[in-house]
Amino acid sequence: MGRGTSEWDKGPVPLSHVPPKKGYIQMKRLWEKFSLKGQVMVFSSLVVLVSLMILSLFMAYHQSDQTKDYLAEKVRTSASHMAYNELVRDSLMAGESNQTLIDVVERIRTENDLLYIVVMDNQKIRYTHPVRKQIGQTFVGTDAERVFTGESYVSENVGTLGRSMRAFHPVYDDQGKQIGAVSVGISTDAIATAVFTNQGILISVTAISLMIGLF
Repeated sequence: MGRGTSEWDKGPVPLSHVPPKKGYIQMKRLWEKFSLKGQVMVFSSLVVLVSLMILSLFMAYHQSDQTKDYLAEKVRTSASHMAYNELVRDSLMAGESNQTLIDVVERIRTENDLLYIVVMDNQKIRYTHPVRKQIGQTFVGTDAERVFTGESYVSENVGTLGRSMRAFHPVYDDQGKQIGAVSVGISTDAIATAVFTNQGILISVTAISLMIGLF
């Protein structure tokens, strides 16, 4: 006695016979409602959107590097200027700190939004520091060694005020003998904030450009 043919006996269903999904049908109908001009506008807008997104990612990455380079140059220049300051040189040659030096350095630090400016002698004893009790104490950080060989540089390390990008510059007396060094630091949190702010501006400009392109 034969048996009826089931759906399993009919073999695979050709792709051309598979009914499209409901969402696809709705999208297709919506697309067909657009005129040719409308379809071209939509396609052009998508191209603009993708292009702006790619450009924004590239520019955000580039902006981050530029911001870090700018802040590194800021601390490097500040350290260099302080190293040639007569008040700094006189204090190091005298072998002791003084209130005038502390006040002037602190004013320069706050005016330039710096984390710290430390003047130190060849034994790494601080003559200045934003925290008064740290004056007279030893500078913290293994990255300070190179400055006492006459090298100027920028590094990133952790000190008493946390992690910072910091510049080092040697200080010399009138005979060219090294009598100490200056270190200027800016908080890595401040760097991250500056990067975030600049990227936020970039994203806002991109969003406005996109809206103009769409409408």
